[in-house]
Amino acid sequence: MLADETPIKGVRYNVQLLLNGWVLSALLWCFGSGIQFVAGSVLDGWLVRIGLYIEVVGWACGLISAVVFMMLIGIYFTGRRKGKIL
Repeated sequence: MLADETPIKGVRYNVQLLLNGWVLSALLWCFGSGIQFVAGSVLDGWLVRIGLYIEVVGWACGLISAVVFMMLIGIYFTGRRKGKIL
């Protein structure tokens, strides 16, 4: 039993992983936009740049989660085609 293959996670797991990454990126984007809005109307300077950096990190997080999703779906369908334990 210990020498058997580990089952590949299914499509439901992969979609859940993608949505969790997108939720995290949306939260970062909203937080960065809020900082930019408050800093733009009250202060002008370095705080606006910090908000922009947080937005960029949010976009990068969304892109990374989409790439990981595509890789995991590819692994899933390759394993399914080869007849591995799903």
